[in-house]
Amino acid sequence: MFSTVLTLFMVIHSPSEQRKEVDDASLQPQKPDENANASSCDSRSARQKEVGNTSSSDADLEKRILLDEITGYVQEIPIGFKFKPKDHVIIGDYLRKKVANCPLPIPSDMIQDISASDFYKKHPKDIVTDVLDQREWFFYIKRDGIKFEDYKIREVVDGVGNWQPLQPFGTSKSSVQDLKGETIGYKLSFRFFRKSAESSKRTHWKMDVYELTEQDTEWAMARVEKGIEYRGE
Repeated sequence: MFSTVLTLFMVIHSPSEQRKEVDDASLQPQKPDENANASSCDSRSARQKEVGNTSSSDADLEKRILLDEITGYVQEIPIGFKFKPKDHVIIGDYLRKKVANCPLPIPSDMIQDISASDFYKKHPKDIVTDVLDQREWFFYIKRDGIKFEDYKIREVVDGVGNWQPLQPFGTSKSSVQDLKGETIGYKLSFRFFRKSAESSKRTHWKMDVYELTEQDTEWAMARVEKGIEYRGE
């Protein structure tokens, strides 16, 4: 099985293009150490040496999977699999490690770094990587002093649109719990509306922003999703 920090979906190539979720309940992530440091980041290095280094071009898939299981770090995602982490994994395994300056457990190109000011300067279609059939992207957002408030409407530069919160007025951001039921962070959801001189039009772009419980940290994380009915708006 793959690393404990990934929930992967395997695409089964059939006429109906059915998908099967790969999620081993026996390999569940544990709550991250609140005081993670460089030494804890490297705690698996000794076991990694038992297998040896494996390049991303290595054709021996079994060896790569074994290395991933031992180190907890994915060297590359095989063809047919997708990066599809759950909320508690996003916060506990990816955002927590980014804030603690630990090595990230996935290939570096899976989550892009971007400043909050740059993120809100553009229409979402202009910040994502255009890959065939891809509908979901992940970002580490450097706050630049910007707070993700519950009801704040985020205007996009030149008046092309804005991100409007999906939380009903009077409710707070959603808390995210680990497998023990303890709150490890928060999630806020937004929908992108395209503006014109006459009206504001709802699009199929959606964003979830994730924060640690310590909300004064330098980084937040975002999942940007393009809806299935998206037609280029």
